[in-house]
Amino acid sequence: MKAELGLKIAFEDARFLGVFEHFYETNRYENSEYGTHYVVLAYEISFNQRPTVETDLQHNDIRWMSKVEILSAESVHPNSKAYFS
Repeated sequence: MKAELGLKIAFEDARFLGVFEHFYETNRYENSEYGTHYVVLAYEISFNQRPTVETDLQHNDIRWMSKVEILSAESVHPNSKAYFS
């Protein structure tokens, strides 16, 4: 939270959602012999008010979406949708 959003959050305030695996056919080296496998431990944080999030070198667009919007949006990757299913 600190590195990505600049927010200090106590770990105890996070609710564990589960373990998710993401498989990609590609990899950062563009080597066609293997893909990429991520194992994600997902947590949920609740806020009293929506924090301000700004773009950075990795992101040129940021927006808040409801669960319904996330699950129905074609532009949201299936691996991201898995956290809301």
